[in-house]
Amino acid sequence: MSNAHIEFLRTRDIGEVLNASMYFIRDHFKPILRSIIYIAGPVLIAVVVISSFYVAGEFSAGADPFTAGSAGYMLLFFINNLLALLVTIVIVAVMYEYIFLCYRQGIREYGVDEVWYAVKKRIALYILFSVLTGIITFIGFLFLVVPGIYLAVTLSFVYAVAFLEDRSFAGAVSRCYDFVQGHWWNTFGLLLLAYVIYYIISMLFGLPALIYGAVIGILATGGGETNISYLLSFVITLISSVSYVAIILPVTATAYQYFNIMERKYAPGLSKDIENLKTAD
Repeated sequence: MSNAHIEFLRTRDIGEVLNASMYFIRDHFKPILRSIIYIAGPVLIAVVVISSFYVAGEFSAGADPFTAGSAGYMLLFFINNLLALLVTIVIVAVMYEYIFLCYRQGIREYGVDEVWYAVKKRIALYILFSVLTGIITFIGFLFLVVPGIYLAVTLSFVYAVAFLEDRSFAGAVSRCYDFVQGHWWNTFGLLLLAYVIYYIISMLFGLPALIYGAVIGILATGGGETNISYLLSFVITLISSVSYVAIILPVTATAYQYFNIMERKYAPGLSKDIENLKTAD
């Protein structure tokens, strides 16, 4: 099978970057999903289990320790959000490391052990960089929305720049500002499209929870029974949790945009092709 449609170092417009990202995910979805299940799965299951108690408490009434507004409910709310952030970072790390393996070692299917070996070496850095970029972006949003959006788009390349170019966090941030110059609007448009698709997919998997919440709301208004079993809560939350996997689309699109800008500015792919032609002669 030819990999021309998902080759990394090529110049592309926004539509072509998004298409290449989707083709890459399509061609490698099974090994990527296996890696996510084995590496991020334990944390995701913890999120589902804790969220089940959280959701059940939200829609229940009475002396239950997880009833909405109770201390147990607030504790679960905090733990749930912390683990949800962690599982998102782990999935992001899995996706980036899978792409990096394809870039460095050739486009093929990589096993869970190969991806896990790559992820575990840098997972602490992914967590640290995510927290730091989140803080920087949040500060930007405090100074009106525009600075926050600018920072979010600019720093979207921090993982690729740091790990493919072997830079520290400070060096990667500085490099991102230079790297995105002349390509900020294209990157903004690409990420906007990618995240719109991501949120649509997330909403689709979140429909069972939304529908059940609407039904419970109607029953509560009419004075009916509003208790929800933990088993039903677990099933609803498990279905909704599939939406976490959808983050691989904006991650892949960001990676392809990095290679796109890299090729436009420095043409490493073209230089490699010329060198190959010289070697062949």
